[in-house]
Amino acid sequence: MSLTSNDAHALLLHAALQGGLLDSATLQNVIHQNNLSLELNDWLDQQLQAGVIKQSDAGWSFANTHTRRNIVNDIDDGALPDLYRSLALAVELTEDANPLVLLEYWEKAGDSEKTLDYVIASVKQWMAKDNAARALALAEPYLATPFDSLHPERYAELLSAVAVAAGELGDFGRQIELLERLRELASEARLPHLEFKALDRMIHVALNQGDWESFKTLLSKASSLAGSQNSPDMKSQVLQWHGRFHYQRRHFDEAEMFYTEAAQLRADEGLPPTVSSSSSLAKIAQKRGDYQAALDHYQTVIDATDSKLTAIRIRVNMGNVAYLQGNYELACEQYLLCAEHFEVYQDKWNLGIVLNNLGSAYVRLGNTDAALDAFERTLKLSLEVQGITLTLAVIVELAELLMYAGPMEKAVEWIGLAINHPNRDLDVMDTAEPLLASFQKVLGATQVEAALNRGRQLDLNDVAQDILTMLAALRVENTDGST
Repeated sequence: MSLTSNDAHALLLHAALQGGLLDSATLQNVIHQNNLSLELNDWLDQQLQAGVIKQSDAGWSFANTHTRRNIVNDIDDGALPDLYRSLALAVELTEDANPLVLLEYWEKAGDSEKTLDYVIASVKQWMAKDNAARALALAEPYLATPFDSLHPERYAELLSAVAVAAGELGDFGRQIELLERLRELASEARLPHLEFKALDRMIHVALNQGDWESFKTLLSKASSLAGSQNSPDMKSQVLQWHGRFHYQRRHFDEAEMFYTEAAQLRADEGLPPTVSSSSSLAKIAQKRGDYQAALDHYQTVIDATDSKLTAIRIRVNMGNVAYLQGNYELACEQYLLCAEHFEVYQDKWNLGIVLNNLGSAYVRLGNTDAALDAFERTLKLSLEVQGITLTLAVIVELAELLMYAGPMEKAVEWIGLAINHPNRDLDVMDTAEPLLASFQKVLGATQVEAALNRGRQLDLNDVAQDILTMLAALRVENTDGST
């Protein structure tokens, strides 16, 4: 076989486009699918003798970057798409093919359907590694391409995956924008399973934002869609959301009924249990003071999930159980561990939640400075991600901590804003009630009631900014006092 044969040259072009360490399995697939009349080992030996490639402990590679670049530059532009297509097909036949590599090859081959397939696969790969930031950054350039008209179902799947990534990062505005596009596209393309997925995620966002009117409207639409499709999976999820609605209104018996019905429906249909099912039942047990049952349910979730991020979120709840049992040191340990992971994953929403919990634990331990730092970070994060329920929660916590830093009535006004805000949730009310009882002992019922009424008129963002200013001033005072 001559070094300059057409087949040898064809394989050399594929190798040059592959670059880096040459993958023998891929090159063998190129030979097979293109019916090249050569043996891979003979070809490698000949290229080695010619000084084109080299061998090291790591494997085969081009002798130098200059040689490889010259080969690639000499390829006619018109031939590149077919070569990349051939290379992509060869890589697809290998074990554990990297979707990021295939994305590059199929995009350069000009195949929009395959490109979209591997954008989705790459996003899912990053999400499986709990790296929503990389997933979102990779996908963004492809959202503006005409994939929606060329391949509506696959594009809808991409929108769904990217919306989840945006939500993981606490970018709820971006998430809602993507979910609205998904819902519209899925409806037009008659893809009910993806339309339901969009509604399900929008319900989740509405719950996080404490937007109960949107929650009820979206839940009604999801219920209608689930009924029209006669889908047990959809119906069980609707039951879960009904349970969440009753849970937030302290109707724990009704919530448990819906959660149990959802779990039974899935069991009857041979569907696997969901993370939300065990987690929801754990929270019911937690509210009832059955802490061991709550921990058992949480452990069930951790044992069942493959997602490290999901497991970390459940660990936050287990920290909450330790807090409720009065074990504040253990709670702090759990919260700090979870906070480190949320920082790494850039999960701002859950980082804000765990920092708020950490601040509460520090208060119980008498570590006021650490508590103020944790609450300040929570408040800033809640404003950044527009997490209204979280903003309300931390304002109530700070009302207790800052009650002596200014007029006490101002702290009561903050509570008045929080408990009367339409986006408040159960946790806000649970924290505020015993605190108000303490304020009444100091100020009297009349003054407290007047301050609560004034709080109804306050603007949430204005109050948040006032608190941040107060915290900054306190830091300056503490610094001056320690010098």
